[in-house]
Amino acid sequence: AFILAIGGPACLAAGIRLRQSAYLVLGVAILGGAYVIEMAYLNVTQPQAFAIPGGIALYLLTYLVWRQSTTPGLKHPLETGALAALLGTALLQALGQGDAVGSHVSYEVILVLEGTAILIGGAVLRWTNTFFAGGAAIVAGTLIVMSGPLRNLSVVYLILLIGCAMIAAVV
Repeated sequence: AFILAIGGPACLAAGIRLRQSAYLVLGVAILGGAYVIEMAYLNVTQPQAFAIPGGIALYLLTYLVWRQSTTPGLKHPLETGALAALLGTALLQALGQGDAVGSHVSYEVILVLEGTAILIGGAVLRWTNTFFAGGAAIVAGTLIVMSGPLRNLSVVYLILLIGCAMIAAVV
């Protein structure tokens, strides 16, 4: 992590000096890698609190690269990385992974709220990947929230619920 923390600013400085946005993005990616390695080394139990600032920073970098449009091929990898940082950690914690402690309802709510914010951001910027990823996160969060009560229902109620949903879909 220490070597990456030195290499990241060096790439950033080279990108500024040479006016190459690819070096800037590489520098940010290297610093992000150092950030993740340091979190793993310190056994961080709440990665969501650390992933949100990193994901927002990646989204801001994606927006700047998109507005400059000097290197159009960089937008999609940066956008995917930001989505993975924001929604990936929230989804893992909502499912009970990543040392999530206690009730998972708070993580499920965070997933739905992050999905809503990303969906709105994708609609405003007209970024289809972001828009659909936000929608998928909302659906996944809702299904995870609903899995608890549905687990307690008997099979008869579940079949009745599926039948009503099928009738409603036809009507």
